Amino acid sequence: MIRYIFLCIVLIVLFMIRNKRHHFYGSMVVEPKELKKGLMFRKQELNNKEGLLFKMNTNSNNNSVWMKNTYISLDVIFLNNNMKVVDYVENLTPLSTKSIQSDKPSTYILEMNSGTIKNYSVNIDDTILFTLTDELS
Repeated sequence: MIRYIFLCIVLIVLFMIRNKRHHFYGSMVVEPKELKKGLMFRKQELNNKEGLLFKMNTNSNNNSVWMKNTYISLDVIFLNNNMKVVDYVENLTPLSTKSIQSDKPSTYILEMNSGTIKNYSVNIDDTILFTLTDELS
């Protein structure tokens, strides 16, 4: 019986460690014109834990971003409608016109400074708690 209880505690702890919550903040874009522009033309990095959240029009695996006219390297996090991480791509190349997308359905895409995923140990199935601000710094 004690072994069973110990095993249950270990599994719960492992589950909690694996599925973390991350607190980030920033602005959200929804309108087609805003979605298309994203962080284009920005030359200064975002603040620590700051990002731009894209509310996509569909929950699909066709949602994508690119780095055209984007001068700072970014990490991109694909999220489902519950703000759970379904996929991510790290260290995107500035000014690239290559389309970045996930093969997993997503409702939101979060763009953040390059290195955010590594620095905060963001993993698949983690939850993003995103606080909206009026505008990016």
